[in-house]
Amino acid sequence: MFHPVVGPVGINSFSTIIRSVRLISLTMIVLIPLTLTHAQQRYLLSRNVLQVGLGLIPGVGAQVGYISRGDFFTTEGTFYVSLIPGFLGGESTLTSSGGAGVSIRALNILNIVELTDLPEYNLDVGLRVGVSYFYAFHAGGAYTANPFGLFTDLFVRGSRTLASGRVIFAELGFHEPLLRGGIWLSL
Repeated sequence: MFHPVVGPVGINSFSTIIRSVRLISLTMIVLIPLTLTHAQQRYLLSRNVLQVGLGLIPGVGAQVGYISRGDFFTTEGTFYVSLIPGFLGGESTLTSSGGAGVSIRALNILNIVELTDLPEYNLDVGLRVGVSYFYAFHAGGAYTANPFGLFTDLFVRGSRTLASGRVIFAELGFHEPLLRGGIWLSL
């Protein structure tokens, strides 16, 4: 089907949407820090963390990411690895992915406008987009020809600051591994 303004509609439209979301995310990551004063930039830089965690479902995995925490949003870059062993059914697969994204700090916004009083808790709702590499052990299928693909990860992340000052997190997303949890390390 052809749309006179947009062009061909179908699979190419979806890839155009993915490219647009990725471009918007990367633009925000680059432009937002440029609009801040020096004091605001120092404040934000002191809130940068390394997110390290393990993942489950399906199989097992790991996640490492850089998060720049603001009061209202985060900007982040994340690397995922997921291994699905063959004994879970099917063939063994390994997926590695890297992407960038943003999230809205929903509970922190409510804390700032004093609708809640839970400063040690936070809830982030966000989106990451990026590139993934798929490898199937003993592959003979369709993925052998083109193992690279794009991914979109809509996620919800809950975090809690412990009495020691450490921050733990649990995250549920649409990209493998689906359930992730771990700690934030201050940079």
